[in-house]
Amino acid sequence: MRQRSIEIGLHILDHQGSDALTLKRIAEEVGVRPPALHWHFRDRRALLEEIQMKALAGFEIETSPESWEEGVVDLSAQLFERIQPAAAVAGALGTGPVQGWTGMDVVTRRLRALLSQSGWSDELIDEVRDGILGVVAGFGLGSIGREDVDRTLQADQVAGVVRMILAGARGRDPDEG
Repeated sequence: MRQRSIEIGLHILDHQGSDALTLKRIAEEVGVRPPALHWHFRDRRALLEEIQMKALAGFEIETSPESWEEGVVDLSAQLFERIQPAAAVAGALGTGPVQGWTGMDVVTRRLRALLSQSGWSDELIDEVRDGILGVVAGFGLGSIGREDVDRTLQADQVAGVVRMILAGARGRDPDEG
């Protein structure tokens, strides 16, 4: 029941946003009475945090040193595919910057590891990482609860913006000039 509740919550958030997600609705979809959910989730916030972790889990990207930039683009695209429900949770929980969202630490570490292959300074890597995460989160927030959004087109736009961020960082790298 716990796993099914998280999956249903993820679907609701992805398609309708956080306002549509209630413990009562989840209980109805699972086929139990609302108090039964409290055995698994102390409150709506606990359910939302678990949904966010599920939404952000499972990034498996293999890159070689020659393809770290495409690894960054691929990771960004995968994150965009999962960010909408996570962004809806962040909005509902009132959490701060995307880097601090529940479950985002794994994504942040993987993104930083890929960017570290660039040879850029730690400061520039962190700036690029934060810029990429902000772009992906922004696209995700902008499409919450909107069925009319072409997510494939948006994923292509995210990839294009990420490539521009990387190109801009290359232009700022003293070793490149």
